[in-house]
Amino acid sequence: MFAMANQEKIAESNTKKVGTPLIPIFVNCPFCGQELMDKDKKIDSLPAIHLHAHQGQDEGPIWLSAQYGSFVSIDNMSIPDGEITKFSCPFCKRILPSRRHCDLCQASLLILNLTSGGAIEFCSRKGCKNHYLEFQEVEALTHFYDMLHLDYSPAP
Repeated sequence: MFAMANQEKIAESNTKKVGTPLIPIFVNCPFCGQELMDKDKKIDSLPAIHLHAHQGQDEGPIWLSAQYGSFVSIDNMSIPDGEITKFSCPFCKRILPSRRHCDLCQASLLILNLTSGGAIEFCSRKGCKNHYLEFQEVEALTHFYDMLHLDYSPAP
């Protein structure tokens, strides 16, 4: 437990940059629709995205930052840089889908639904920074934009 708490402190301190805009993303499973935000686990002062990671013979829970552009994660696995990881929903256990490959490294881009509508695609290769937000409907983009103006700072 100490190691996990220490990782959380490191995750928080490594991502606080002055002037960096906070663009929160809130996601759910593309299969079962379950919200994947863990309000008990914070990264970058936001509820973390809770998934299950599969890398070789190793697997376990992983939490990703919900701040768009942050690549901080907390896990008990040792996923080497450059390795491709599969992720699944911790509720329905289905492996996240992919529609295309990464333009930078050719690994699969994995999909999570945005609760505001639309989707985020992120590269499955550890260390690759490629990711996209995608909106099919103008209303989803407007809702996402409106959410940016909410106050997500922690209560004093």
